[in-house]
Amino acid sequence: MFSLRVKLVIAIGAIVSMASFPLIWMGYRDVYDHSIEAARDRFVSLSRMLEEDLRLSVLSEQSLVTQKISIEMDDIRSELDAIESWWRAGVFEKKDDVFSFMLEKWDTHTALLRPDGQFVRTSPAVEVLWGRNGEDWLSVPFRTIVADTDRNFQRDFRTFFRVKNERGEAKPYLTVFRKIDGVIAVVMQNVDYLEVPPAKQRELYAERLADRVASLDFPKDASLAVVDGDGEKIVWHGAFPMAWAAPTERLALNEGNNVTSGTVTLGGVPYLTLERRFPALNWSIRTAVPVSTITEPASRHALDLLRIAAILFGVISVLGITLVTRILNPLGRISATAKRLESYRFDDAEGEGLAAVMESLPAKRRDEIGNVARAFSQMLVALDKNVRELKESLAKQHGIEGELNAAREIQTSMLPKDDAAFHAEGFDAAAKMVAAKEVGGDLFDVIRLPGGRRALVLGDVSGKGVSAALMMSVTITLIRNALSNGFEPAAVIKTVNDRFAANNENCMFVTLWIGIFEPDTGLLTYANGGHCPPYWLPADRSKPPQAVKNVSGPLVGVFEEAQYQGYALQLRPGDLLFVYSDGVSEAMNEKRKLFGEEGILAAAEKRAANDPKAFVDAMLEAIVAYRGTMPQSDDITMLAIRHTEEEEE
Repeated sequence: MFSLRVKLVIAIGAIVSMASFPLIWMGYRDVYDHSIEAARDRFVSLSRMLEEDLRLSVLSEQSLVTQKISIEMDDIRSELDAIESWWRAGVFEKKDDVFSFMLEKWDTHTALLRPDGQFVRTSPAVEVLWGRNGEDWLSVPFRTIVADTDRNFQRDFRTFFRVKNERGEAKPYLTVFRKIDGVIAVVMQNVDYLEVPPAKQRELYAERLADRVASLDFPKDASLAVVDGDGEKIVWHGAFPMAWAAPTERLALNEGNNVTSGTVTLGGVPYLTLERRFPALNWSIRTAVPVSTITEPASRHALDLLRIAAILFGVISVLGITLVTRILNPLGRISATAKRLESYRFDDAEGEGLAAVMESLPAKRRDEIGNVARAFSQMLVALDKNVRELKESLAKQHGIEGELNAAREIQTSMLPKDDAAFHAEGFDAAAKMVAAKEVGGDLFDVIRLPGGRRALVLGDVSGKGVSAALMMSVTITLIRNALSNGFEPAAVIKTVNDRFAANNENCMFVTLWIGIFEPDTGLLTYANGGHCPPYWLPADRSKPPQAVKNVSGPLVGVFEEAQYQGYALQLRPGDLLFVYSDGVSEAMNEKRKLFGEEGILAAAEKRAANDPKAFVDAMLEAIVAYRGTMPQSDDITMLAIRHTEEEEE
């Protein structure tokens, strides 16, 4: 569809894109992450500064209160020292006007009671606390403090209580307990002047915080707000989003558990937000900035990288097209030369046109293209040589095929053609041979003998092809001569063995089964020289086929002194004898499993009747079906004979 030039340019563009886009993306992500992290760090610093200012304001306020409490404690200790001296001097009851003055002037309550709760001197606030067992600011009951003061050796114990006055106002009292010779002295000083109203305190903190916020340098489009526990703004900077969505990502910045940060969507706009809580006042410092503002440098950086990549792509494309053109022009000459070969005739006796075809090849170049051109030239020369040699080989092969055809005709002519030899009164036979090559090494024969007898021959020569066919023809000739001289089967095999063994330099051999059948009596005399055992199929189908395993002697043609023994088999009318070569039992399927004795017996069990021709045809069909796509590996030869009734033809 596309030319090689276009494909190479596309490939260069793809390579540049695959190399540049990941770099652009990594550069963008690096600047993006750095910008986000820098903005978050800046917000963390801003919120930390504001938190420190709030903490200083609170600590300053608390320090002032602590100083005032310390002054009040000194006054209360002086009063307790006076009470202790009066009690020991026995003049405590005479100082009632002093205690009344302190109550009216400074709202100072003084009481003296025993640990069991019996008052020596009382005051309204102490009676209220004892009666309802009021709790101090640490939730410790009044009576528990009295009991602990009596048991402990601590001289003074300080705490705070809130007691309602006649108007129902809860006033704070700095309360000090002291154990004095079996009694507990209690002094409660009203310190409500130390408490600043929350609204005023909030206003004070807000003023200080607003001054601090005004002095800070905020990033572009950044917003800041300090809100209370109800979400109400106290101090703010910028257009802070009203629909606040608190971030959930906890920062691992040694900031404790009070700082969270994340990217949230506020009003449809993604914001980078940060929240720092200030538990002392239940306030939160919240900052937010649009993500687009933070990532603007990353976007600019990515655009710059894209421009650089586009320039590089243009430069590389121009250089690539130039380089591709220099490369493809010589390749085009090679392609044109290859196209000229379509009309070139390699059968030119002199090869005069081949040099003209190769002239256009860039064989003088000293680079890879020159190597290709020279290799192409050498290929053309070798191809021309191979074509000539192939023509000579084909001519020889045609001659060999003619000779093989002649050999096949000769071999076929040596096999029995007189159909009358296969049929006689009391005798019926059929045979079939399928060679694995043009000519084969198997042999069979049915020969008429005097007295109506039939000589039955089946053999297998070692090897295949022409050599086996030659030995097969010699074997048939020797067998026919021996039978014509009246030899029995064992003597015939002995004659063939002695003839071959005397001069067998190639160590070839033949397996032979020879039998002489008497149709009148059904008697079969036979000899087996190393051949496959035949199968006897009784006429009674209830009886299984039986292998006739008698072996007369060794392979024929190997041992000069070999002896062979004859055997006899009585066939009843309707009995069938099946003789075959090893091409039947050793036929293999795709799994390289042999047809074997199991296949022969299975085919024999399926026979319709003991008809020799039908049996041989059915056996061949079973072998072909079993073999499947596997080629025939050996010659297949089969001979089936049947003893028929006397009246049968």
